[in-house]
Amino acid sequence: MFTERKLNARTVGHHTAALRFFFCKTLKRAYPIEEVPYPKAPRRLPTILTQDEAIRLIDSASNLFHRAMLMTVYSTGMRRAEMCQLKVEDIDSDRMLIHIRQGKGRRDRDVPLSPKLIETLREYWRWMKPKTFLFPGTVNGSRADKPISPKMVWVACREAAQRAGITKPVRPHLLRHSFATHLLEAGADLPTVQALLGHADLKPTSIYLHLSERHLRAAGTPLDNVELSVPKAVQEMNQPPFEVADIIRAHGNSFVEKGRSWVTWLHLRVLFAIEHCRTAALGGHLDRCRQCGHEAISFNSCRSRHCPKCQTNARDKWLAGRSQELLPVYYVHVVFTIPHELSWLPAPT
Repeated sequence: MFTERKLNARTVGHHTAALRFFFCKTLKRAYPIEEVPYPKAPRRLPTILTQDEAIRLIDSASNLFHRAMLMTVYSTGMRRAEMCQLKVEDIDSDRMLIHIRQGKGRRDRDVPLSPKLIETLREYWRWMKPKTFLFPGTVNGSRADKPISPKMVWVACREAAQRAGITKPVRPHLLRHSFATHLLEAGADLPTVQALLGHADLKPTSIYLHLSERHLRAAGTPLDNVELSVPKAVQEMNQPPFEVADIIRAHGNSFVEKGRSWVTWLHLRVLFAIEHCRTAALGGHLDRCRQCGHEAISFNSCRSRHCPKCQTNARDKWLAGRSQELLPVYYVHVVFTIPHELSWLPAPT
C-alpha cells in the first residue's frame, strides 16, 4: 500500500483495522498481528496562527454569520462538529459559559464565554433570529431549523484567510490548535487546557507545549550558560579595515624626512589631522542612551577636507551629483601618455 498505491500511514491503518474486524468479528478467527502490523504514523506538529493573524482572519469575515462562527471556534476551541450542533439554549449568559453537549466521546463540557463573543452573538441573534440551533443550515437555499453543514465552517475559514492574505492552510481545526497554544502562552496550565479542549488524556494536549513560544523561550539552551572563546577567524573578521591613517602612522616620518626639501607646513597639518582623526588626541565626548543608560565614548574628528573619514559623506554627495549630470550613453575612459613638450595641450581642458 505504501509503495504501490502511495497511501499514507493513517489510511493504511484504517485498512488494517477493517481487516482485523473482518477476521475477528466476521470469520471468528484469530488475527495474525505479526503478519499485518499497524503502521506507525509520523507525529507532526500542527500549524497555528499568531494572535495577529487570528485577529486579521476574524476581521476579514465576509458577513456577520461567518464572523460569529470564526469568533466562536477561536474563543472556545470547540471542534467543528460541536459548533454545528450548538443550540441557542447552550449559551449561558448569566454564568458566562457555553455548554457543549455530547462532544467527542459523548462527553459534555463547559467552556468560558468571552464578553467580546457574547456581544457579537447578541448582534448576530438580532440579525439571524435563530430558533433551535445557533447556526442554522439551509434547505433548498432557504434557512431551516437544522444544524449547519460542517463544510460551511470550512468555507468561512477559507474565504476569510484569502481576504486577510494568510497563506497558511487555514481550516476550523487550525483555530482550535491556535486557541490551545495561545492559552498556554498566556499562562494557563496544561490540565486546564485539557479540560477546555475535552481531551480524555493529557498526552494529546501536551503537544501544544512544543508550539508555545513562552515555554520554548523559558527552557533556553545549554549555550546560554557557557562562555565560548572567539575563533581566530572571527577575530580577524572583526578587525577594523586598513585605513590611510594606518599608513601615515607607519611611514609618515620617513616620508617627511625624504621630502623635507618640498614638504610644507600645509602638508604636515593634513598628515597630522588624518593621523589623529577620531582618536583621543583630539578629545571626545560621552554618549549615553536615554532608554537603557548605555555609555560610549565618541572621539572628535579633525574636520579636514583632506581627511578620508570626515569627507566620506561629502564625497558621496559629490559623486551622486555628478552622476545625475551624466548622459544616458556609454562612457569610455582612455589613458594615454604624451611627450613633455606637448604637456601644455591638455592643460586648458
